[in-house]
Amino acid sequence: MTDPPDPGEPLTVPPAASFVTVESQESETDHSTPPRKRVKGKKSRRHQEKIERRHRSNDEVDESLLPSQQENMIINNGSDLPRLPLTPKANSSDLPRSQPTPIARNLYNESDSAPYVVHVQKIEKTPNEGSPMHALAFGKFLKQNSFQCIVNGSVKQIGRSKISISFSNFNHANLFLTHNSLVANNYKAFIPSFNVTRMGLVRGIPAEWSPEEIMENITVPDDCGKIIKVRRLNYKTFVDGNPLWKPSQSIVLTFDGQVLPKRIFMCYNALPVELYIFPTIQCYNCCRFGHTKLQCRSKPRCFKCGQDHAGETCQTDEIKASCCLCTGYHYATSKSCPEFLRQKNIKTSMANNSMSYAEASKVHPPISKSYADTLISKPDKQLVSEKSTNSSVSYKKTVFLKPRSPPKLNKGYDQEAHEAIIRENLIPPPSNGCALNQSDKLLDSECSLSELIVALINIVANSSSTSPSHAAQVIERCMKVIKDGEAR
Repeated sequence: MTDPPDPGEPLTVPPAASFVTVESQESETDHSTPPRKRVKGKKSRRHQEKIERRHRSNDEVDESLLPSQQENMIINNGSDLPRLPLTPKANSSDLPRSQPTPIARNLYNESDSAPYVVHVQKIEKTPNEGSPMHALAFGKFLKQNSFQCIVNGSVKQIGRSKISISFSNFNHANLFLTHNSLVANNYKAFIPSFNVTRMGLVRGIPAEWSPEEIMENITVPDDCGKIIKVRRLNYKTFVDGNPLWKPSQSIVLTFDGQVLPKRIFMCYNALPVELYIFPTIQCYNCCRFGHTKLQCRSKPRCFKCGQDHAGETCQTDEIKASCCLCTGYHYATSKSCPEFLRQKNIKTSMANNSMSYAEASKVHPPISKSYADTLISKPDKQLVSEKSTNSSVSYKKTVFLKPRSPPKLNKGYDQEAHEAIIRENLIPPPSNGCALNQSDKLLDSECSLSELIVALINIVANSSSTSPSHAAQVIERCMKVIKDGEAR
């Protein structure tokens, strides 16, 4: 099932079952509207005049168009939802605010489990008063009035003008809720609805059944609290291009207590019960979460480019968009925005752990980028301007670099000078193939071969008394050859 659109658009007014009120502490809403800052000076006076004009205009509002009248009309007609006429856009400050009927209990009982949480809020005479509350100052108030069974460390500030306090005993919590000192000091104490109720989603209920018929035919298990509210979810269809809201087969049941049954029984049928999680509501005027455009009192902020103007008048394409919530390259209303996913996780934690929006937002810290992450982040490939894609001119700059020259060689071995030196002292090769070129001169000398051999033998003989063993045989053979030659 898709989330309903922003009621601020010029569409048909949706039925009351699709409204989600986030401004009352006694309703079953998520209380995710951020607190407003206090204004001073001329701006405060102008706002006070606007409040007075709003009160004067409340008497002139047509009661047939109030949400309470619409709800009665829808319930009585069943599935035949009327087509309400289109109404022009009105300023949120000129619209009356209807106080929803509280559905949660005002006191704790024995079946509730500890700790017993109580929220305290400062009563403001005018919305512009903005009286802040300090946790230490309120703790001093508790000590002066001697309240008992207060859990140590449970006093916490969960908003600009709201304090949370826990008791260990339900009787002392009830005494605190009805104490006269609260009214004397302009304090209002109440039990948060998420601490005494649970909301479940049931599917498959016929769309033509009225809430009264559903209540008459539902049976809950014994270990579960009674059903205190039935609300049907609606879905949007288009007929001839016009949106039309129709009832779906899903209903939201609000159970008394903190026990959510796994199933309920209806007309002898067992129907499973799922945990209901509040939808993530985003304002189309300021792009913040927790309220709609009709309830917004902030300045407009463009969901396309993030500037201070209305998003409907901006001509920025999605490929050139800049998110004002996470500085991403998408619309601020995109479902893939990290801040939207964070708000969705906050709603899930609120439903699973039965906690307030302020407490769940601390579990999921805000999305923030460091300076280093911003520098290294690169845009998507799709973030290319339309002008650059359609144009044939390239804006890339091509730089031609001069080729690097080879390094100069150091002076070393000079081959030509070396060959010249060798050529000057080169000995020509012998003609007879001998190693020495003076062989012919030796043969022409007066010394004969026999004289040289005899001189050699004498040198060897004089060097030692005995000839070497390996040379004695050679000498004998040489002497024999010499003698044979002389004899011839």
